[in-house]
Amino acid sequence: ATLRQMYNLAIDKWEHPDDKMKPLFASTNPAAKFDRMEEKSRDRVLGKGELMKLLSCLSDKIKSEKHPAVRKDNERLLDLILLAVTTGMRRGEIQGLIFASKDIHFSQLDASENHLILSDTKNGQDRLVPLNKISSAILSKPFDFNYDPKRAFGKLCEEAGIDNLRFHDLRRTFAT
Repeated sequence: ATLRQMYNLAIDKWEHPDDKMKPLFASTNPAAKFDRMEEKSRDRVLGKGELMKLLSCLSDKIKSEKHPAVRKDNERLLDLILLAVTTGMRRGEIQGLIFASKDIHFSQLDASENHLILSDTKNGQDRLVPLNKISSAILSKPFDFNYDPKRAFGKLCEEAGIDNLRFHDLRRTFAT
């Protein structure tokens, strides 16, 4: 697919250096002869029981942890998971959030008006993210998500007995 796209770009965009009206690559796409490979879509979402199991395991870890720094890391992971499940945001979008940013809007009159404006999205377009009570509570207190939760999330899933779960699956869980 990548090679096919490269040839298509070369055919469409490359101009001959001497004659701008003449294409540099004036041929058919040689990669077009090959059949595309079938892509497997990933449809993994957390069931309600699995989500409760994951959150309960993390909550137990937070309660039993004696070391303040480790407890704080687990609390940040809990906030990160809850934000992903309640907003559908990607991990990178959450990690890019800055406390007290002008893009996070809280309404004094109506909590249902709380929202977040994401400007650095995957498709490059601004996106409005409504905030419910859980996500509003997380974003209204000081936070720092500028870390990679991959290892801690994987370990948590293992401890909770949840197989084949990636962080991005929390986004799919939100969508369902």
